[in-house]
Amino acid sequence: MASPEMLTVYAEMVAQLRKLPVAMASVVGPEVEGRDFILPMFERIHLRLGRNFQSFENMADAEAWVRAELP
Repeated sequence: MASPEMLTVYAEMVAQLRKLPVAMASVVGPEVEGRDFILPMFERIHLRLGRNFQSFENMADAEAWVRAELP
């Protein structure tokens, strides 16, 4: 879970990094409580900044997606 204040700080941090990555993958296993609640919030932050975002349950899938997103 995350407070509105934490989401504001996260969005500010991501905005400062906006010129670096072209895509962001988040790896969060299904056993993590609140996963289905917080990941859409993270996705909205990244999409608002023009960055592709996708969440995955394992690192292998995330890495394959990120490599496909690289120019």
